[in-house]
Amino acid sequence: MDIDVLGGLDVFENGVAIAPAAPSERQVLAVLAAHADRVVPVDVLAEELRALVPREQTHPVLRAAVRRLYERLDAAVAPCGDRTAGSALVRTAHGYRLDTDGGGLDVREFAREADAGHLALARGEYATAAVRLRGALRLWKGPAFDGVTPGPRLTARIVELESARKSAVEGWVEAQLELDRLRRSFDGAEDRAGEPAPAFDGARENRPAPVPGLRPLPRQFALVAAGDSGWNRMRPGRASSRTTAPAAADRGGIRLAACRMRRTHAR
Repeated sequence: MDIDVLGGLDVFENGVAIAPAAPSERQVLAVLAAHADRVVPVDVLAEELRALVPREQTHPVLRAAVRRLYERLDAAVAPCGDRTAGSALVRTAHGYRLDTDGGGLDVREFAREADAGHLALARGEYATAAVRLRGALRLWKGPAFDGVTPGPRLTARIVELESARKSAVEGWVEAQLELDRLRRSFDGAEDRAGEPAPAFDGARENRPAPVPGLRPLPRQFALVAAGDSGWNRMRPGRASSRTTAPAAADRGGIRLAACRMRRTHAR
């Protein structure tokens, strides 16, 4: 199962999109996706639904939403047979767990790239920091869980993600400012010496190209400091989504072919 939440909600099981359009079902899936591979208590899911329905209706609406999610999962996993709707959305004594079965999550990829970028920045490896932080920011297509009506738990998760995104933007800007400072320093050394400064050759080669939407640096840094989260200005351009429907469909076809081969050999 592949999950993208950094801008909208996209969930693919075996290459099949399972994210529903109905607000209540979408909200339940969003909360489960926000805590993928962990049990979310029934009471938490019901409390989240209070953003959409009165308290007395939360549990009936939750049961209906879960039933329809099982139906969508059943249609997605049925062709292969090695996973069932019950193993993809696991019912426990206290709640439900969305089992990704080792699939991709954009939030985990973002955290991995951002952590590597911040570590490189702390070490003074500005080119590496800029590249890794730029990669992390390009995973964002818009505000986290865009299009979902959040309750208290999901709101808290959105705040965490937005804070991490802002930190990545600030780190990227700092890395680029340092690289620009080094460039100016080496260029000045070249002018004074009348010949290229060897030490800057590697820095020039390794310096990443500017991320679209984040130039000029001084102005954007001021926007970051001011807490501006305008997506048209702050988010780096993203060439393509990591989990597009065609790519996910290809993965589903590969898994289905592998499943059929296993069945043939078993006979």
